[in-house]
Amino acid sequence: MKKGDKFGWAGEGQMPMANGHEMDIRPSTFAALQQQPTPDGAVLPTDPAGMVRIANGIVPWKEGGAAFDYFFRPIKPKSDQGGEMIYWERADGGRVFNAGSIGSGWVLSADPRWAAVMRNVLAHFGVEKKAARP
Repeated sequence: MKKGDKFGWAGEGQMPMANGHEMDIRPSTFAALQQQPTPDGAVLPTDPAGMVRIANGIVPWKEGGAAFDYFFRPIKPKSDQGGEMIYWERADGGRVFNAGSIGSGWVLSADPRWAAVMRNVLAHFGVEKKAARP
């Protein structure tokens, strides 16, 4: 794939789609989406060191849906911001991959590009491919 290619869906207007329900984003993205001041006494966290966004999901908010800021106040996103796929090498050790959406497992059987991403992630974490059973 190359920058700007879409993956994680069955195709234009078709299901399944990885983004669309219960997505994860970085604290810095929450900050960018915030439309009201931070409540008195509250703090908006920052991104942990070593966290990198790999891909950004797309959700056409102008067509509907419910979105909330970090403090669970309703917002109307001005962009098509969806879930964010991240890789995080933690300072105290350990590595994390987050696909960024609850629907990411659903789309594995529909999008070979998404399946390839997951195979690459598993290989990066040292999972060896086993031979198919007869």
